[in-house]
Amino acid sequence: NINSSQGNQDFTGNCLITPNHFVPVWSGNPLDPMTISCTQALIQSVSLGANDEIGIFDGAICVGAIKLTQPINPQNSSTFVYIPCSKDDPGTTAIDGYTVGHTITYKLWKHETQEECSQVTVTFPYAPTGQFSVFTVNETAIVSLECVNIFTQNIILSQGWNIISFYVLPVNMNMLNILQPLITAGNLVKVIDETPGDWDGAKVQQ
Repeated sequence: NINSSQGNQDFTGNCLITPNHFVPVWSGNPLDPMTISCTQALIQSVSLGANDEIGIFDGAICVGAIKLTQPINPQNSSTFVYIPCSKDDPGTTAIDGYTVGHTITYKLWKHETQEECSQVTVTFPYAPTGQFSVFTVNETAIVSLECVNIFTQNIILSQGWNIISFYVLPVNMNMLNILQPLITAGNLVKVIDETPGDWDGAKVQQ
C-alpha cells in the first residue's frame, strides 16, 4: 500500500497524499523506516472516517501521519492503513525523524469536530506479532487505537447535607471508590438517596 519510490508523498489504498493536521518532520524517502499497521482507530467508540487523521509521534515530533479516505474495518484487512515513520538522519542538524528505542505515541484527529485526541489506548490485535512499543528499524507494529477523552469534575462539599450529581461518567462507578477521599479524611457521616438502591446525597462534617 506504499509506493516506496516516493516514500511519504505517495500513498495508495486507504489514505490521501497529504495529511493536513499532523505534519511529519520528514519528506521524500523514509530513512530506516518503521511501519505502523493500524487495524482500527476509534474516538469515543466511533471509527475514524474520511478526512480524519492518525499521527505517529516520538515525543513532540510527528514522524509519520496519514489522512483516511474511509473507516478502518478490523474485519477487513484491505482497509488497514500502513504508516511509514522515518528515522532521524544523523547527517542533518535538525531532528527529522524518530530515535531508535524511544516510545511510540499516537494522536487522532477528527476532522468534522476539529478535535485532536492524544489519550490513545494501544492494543496489539495479533499477539505476539507486531508488538512494538518503541521505535525499531525495519519493523512493523500492528496496532488497534482507541481514544477516550478523560474529563475531571471537582465537587465542592460543605458541612452538612449535600446533593451530589455528576456531568461526567466516573471511570470507577463504585460508590466507595468515589467517596474514598471523604472516608480517608474521616469527614463522611452518611450517604442516602431518594430511590432505594441508588445514592445521590452525602452528609459531611468538618
